[in-house]
Amino acid sequence: MQVTRAAVKILDDGGITFVSAGDMKRYYFAQTIDEERLDKQLTILMYNPSTLSGNDKTVAYIEKVCMCHGFGSYNIINLIPQKGGNPSSISVYFDDSNLDILSRVLNQAATPVWIGWGQLIKGKSQELFPKELKDLLRNHASRLIRVKMIPDKYNGKYPVHPSYLRRKHFPVENIEFVPFDINHLESY
Repeated sequence: MQVTRAAVKILDDGGITFVSAGDMKRYYFAQTIDEERLDKQLTILMYNPSTLSGNDKTVAYIEKVCMCHGFGSYNIINLIPQKGGNPSSISVYFDDSNLDILSRVLNQAATPVWIGWGQLIKGKSQELFPKELKDLLRNHASRLIRVKMIPDKYNGKYPVHPSYLRRKHFPVENIEFVPFDINHLESY
Protein backbone atom coordinates (compact mmCIF):
# COMPACT_ATOMS: atom_id res chain seq x y z
CA MET A 1 0.00 0.00 0.00
CA GLN A 2 1.12 3.49 -0.71
CA VAL A 3 -0.22 6.86 0.32
CA THR A 4 -0.64 8.93 -2.79
CA ARG A 5 -1.06 12.65 -3.27
CA ALA A 6 -0.14 13.66 0.24
CA ALA A 7 2.30 16.17 1.68
CA VAL A 8 4.32 16.73 4.80
CA LYS A 9 3.85 20.21 6.23
CA ILE A 10 6.08 21.86 8.81
CA LEU A 11 3.93 24.06 11.04
CA ASP A 12 4.86 27.46 12.47
CA ASP A 13 5.33 25.98 15.94
CA GLY A 14 7.64 23.25 14.63
CA GLY A 15 5.01 20.50 14.51
CA ILE A 16 4.83 18.14 11.57
CA THR A 17 1.64 17.05 9.86
CA PHE A 18 1.09 14.64 6.97
CA VAL A 19 -2.04 15.63 5.06
CA SER A 20 -3.82 14.61 1.87
CA ALA A 21 -3.92 16.66 -1.29
CA GLY A 22 -6.75 19.11 -0.91
CA ASP A 23 -6.22 19.21 2.86
CA MET A 24 -9.23 17.06 3.75
CA LYS A 25 -7.39 14.35 5.71
CA ARG A 26 -4.70 14.36 8.36
CA TYR A 27 -2.86 11.06 8.50
CA TYR A 28 -0.26 11.99 11.08
CA PHE A 29 0.65 14.78 13.46
CA ALA A 30 3.85 15.05 15.53
CA GLN A 31 5.03 17.64 18.00
CA THR A 32 8.17 18.03 20.12
CA ILE A 33 7.53 19.72 23.45
CA ASP A 34 10.81 19.17 25.32
CA GLU A 35 14.04 18.54 23.40
CA GLU A 36 15.73 17.22 26.54
CA ARG A 37 13.18 14.39 26.92
CA LEU A 38 13.03 13.11 23.34
CA ASP A 39 13.82 9.61 24.60
CA LYS A 40 10.29 9.48 26.07
CA GLN A 41 7.63 9.70 23.38
CA LEU A 42 3.89 8.95 23.32
CA THR A 43 1.72 7.90 20.39
CA ILE A 44 -2.01 8.61 20.59
CA LEU A 45 -4.59 6.73 18.49
CA MET A 46 -7.91 8.57 18.43
CA TYR A 47 -11.02 8.66 16.24
CA ASN A 48 -10.52 11.56 13.82
CA PRO A 49 -8.67 14.90 13.69
CA SER A 50 -10.57 18.13 14.36
CA THR A 51 -8.05 20.20 12.42
CA LEU A 52 -5.17 19.61 10.04
CA SER A 53 -2.76 21.81 11.97
CA GLY A 54 -3.27 20.24 15.39
CA ASN A 55 -4.26 23.67 16.67
CA ASP A 56 -7.30 22.59 18.70
CA LYS A 57 -8.36 22.10 22.32
CA THR A 58 -7.95 18.32 22.32
CA VAL A 59 -4.35 18.50 21.09
CA ALA A 60 -3.62 21.25 23.62
CA TYR A 61 -4.94 18.95 26.38
CA ILE A 62 -2.83 16.05 25.07
CA GLU A 63 0.22 18.30 25.17
CA LYS A 64 -0.48 19.13 28.83
CA VAL A 65 -0.83 15.40 29.61
CA CYS A 66 2.50 14.73 27.90
CA MET A 67 4.29 17.52 29.74
CA CYS A 68 2.86 16.41 33.10
CA HIS A 69 3.85 12.78 32.53
CA GLY A 70 7.37 13.46 31.28
CA PHE A 71 6.98 12.90 27.54
CA GLY A 72 9.23 14.99 25.29
CA SER A 73 7.18 14.51 22.13
CA TYR A 74 4.03 12.91 20.82
CA ASN A 75 2.52 11.55 17.62
CA ILE A 76 -1.19 11.50 16.82
CA ILE A 77 -2.79 9.01 14.46
CA ASN A 78 -6.51 8.37 13.96
CA LEU A 79 -8.88 5.59 12.92
CA ILE A 80 -10.39 8.00 10.39
CA PRO A 81 -8.06 10.61 8.84
CA GLN A 82 -10.90 12.87 7.62
CA LYS A 83 -10.94 16.15 9.53
CA GLY A 84 -14.11 17.22 11.26
CA GLY A 85 -14.87 19.03 14.50
CA ASN A 86 -18.12 17.07 14.80
CA PRO A 87 -17.37 13.34 14.41
CA SER A 88 -21.00 12.55 13.60
CA SER A 89 -20.73 14.68 10.46
CA ILE A 90 -17.95 12.69 8.79
CA SER A 91 -18.17 9.61 6.61
CA VAL A 92 -17.25 6.40 8.42
CA TYR A 93 -15.00 4.14 6.39
CA PHE A 94 -11.56 2.70 6.73
CA ASP A 95 -8.97 4.36 4.53
CA ASP A 96 -6.35 1.92 3.16
CA SER A 97 -3.76 4.69 3.00
CA ASN A 98 -4.40 5.33 6.67
CA LEU A 99 -3.72 1.67 7.47
CA ASP A 100 -0.32 2.10 5.81
CA ILE A 101 0.41 5.16 7.99
CA LEU A 102 -0.80 3.42 11.16
CA SER A 103 1.43 0.43 10.33
CA ARG A 104 4.46 2.60 9.72
CA VAL A 105 4.02 4.61 12.91
CA LEU A 106 3.36 1.59 15.12
CA ASN A 107 6.12 -0.51 13.56
CA GLN A 108 8.79 2.20 13.62
CA ALA A 109 8.28 3.80 17.01
CA ALA A 110 8.45 1.62 20.11
CA THR A 111 6.42 4.10 22.16
CA PRO A 112 3.44 3.54 24.43
CA VAL A 113 0.22 3.93 22.39
CA TRP A 114 -2.59 5.75 24.17
CA ILE A 115 -5.86 4.38 22.81
CA GLY A 116 -8.48 7.13 23.00
CA TRP A 117 -11.18 6.56 20.40
CA GLY A 118 -13.96 6.61 22.99
CA GLN A 119 -17.54 5.61 22.38
CA LEU A 120 -17.40 7.14 18.91
CA ILE A 121 -16.78 3.64 17.50
CA LYS A 122 -20.09 2.21 18.75
CA GLY A 123 -22.05 0.76 15.85
CA LYS A 124 -19.22 1.48 13.39
CA SER A 125 -16.75 -1.24 14.26
CA GLN A 126 -17.18 -3.27 11.07
CA GLU A 127 -16.06 -0.27 9.01
CA LEU A 128 -13.35 0.92 11.39
CA PHE A 129 -11.71 -2.33 12.45
CA PRO A 130 -10.93 -4.53 9.47
CA LYS A 131 -8.95 -7.68 10.15
CA GLU A 132 -5.69 -5.99 9.09
CA LEU A 133 -6.07 -3.27 11.73
CA LYS A 134 -7.04 -5.75 14.44
CA ASP A 135 -3.97 -7.82 13.57
CA LEU A 136 -1.76 -4.72 13.69
CA LEU A 137 -3.08 -3.74 17.10
CA ARG A 138 -2.70 -7.30 18.40
CA ASN A 139 0.95 -7.23 17.29
CA HIS A 140 1.49 -4.17 19.49
CA ALA A 141 -0.80 -5.21 22.36
CA SER A 142 1.90 -4.88 25.01
CA ARG A 143 2.27 -1.16 24.19
CA LEU A 144 -1.44 -0.23 24.13
CA ILE A 145 -2.61 1.84 27.08
CA ARG A 146 -5.74 3.72 28.05
CA VAL A 147 -6.73 6.18 30.76
CA LYS A 148 -8.10 4.52 33.87
CA MET A 149 -11.57 5.82 34.64
CA ILE A 150 -13.45 5.37 37.91
CA PRO A 151 -16.23 4.51 37.55
CA ASP A 152 -15.87 2.89 34.13
CA LYS A 153 -19.25 1.61 33.00
CA TYR A 154 -17.69 -0.03 29.93
CA ASN A 155 -14.78 -1.65 31.80
CA GLY A 156 -12.21 -0.24 29.37
CA LYS A 157 -14.00 -1.42 26.22
CA TYR A 158 -14.30 2.12 24.88
CA PRO A 159 -11.09 3.91 25.97
CA VAL A 160 -11.98 7.46 26.90
CA HIS A 161 -11.27 10.12 24.29
CA PRO A 162 -8.99 12.99 25.43
CA SER A 163 -11.66 15.57 24.50
CA TYR A 164 -14.00 13.98 27.06
CA LEU A 165 -11.34 14.35 29.75
CA ARG A 166 -10.80 17.98 28.73
CA ARG A 167 -14.52 18.80 28.72
CA LYS A 168 -14.93 17.22 32.18
CA HIS A 169 -11.94 19.25 33.43
CA PHE A 170 -10.10 16.07 34.38
CA PRO A 171 -6.76 17.23 35.89
CA VAL A 172 -3.82 15.98 33.83
CA GLU A 173 -1.90 15.13 36.99
CA ASN A 174 -4.67 12.66 37.96
CA ILE A 175 -4.42 10.71 34.72
CA GLU A 176 -3.30 7.14 35.23
CA PHE A 177 -2.48 4.96 32.26
CA VAL A 178 -3.33 1.26 32.42
CA PRO A 179 -3.00 -1.49 29.79
CA PHE A 180 -5.70 -1.69 27.12
CA ASP A 181 -7.29 -5.14 27.09
CA ILE A 182 -6.73 -6.33 23.52
CA ASN A 183 -9.57 -8.82 23.95
CA HIS A 184 -12.00 -5.91 23.58
CA LEU A 185 -11.14 -5.88 19.86
CA GLU A 186 -13.06 -9.14 19.49
CA SER A 187 -16.24 -7.48 20.69
CA TYR A 188 -16.00 -4.66 18.15
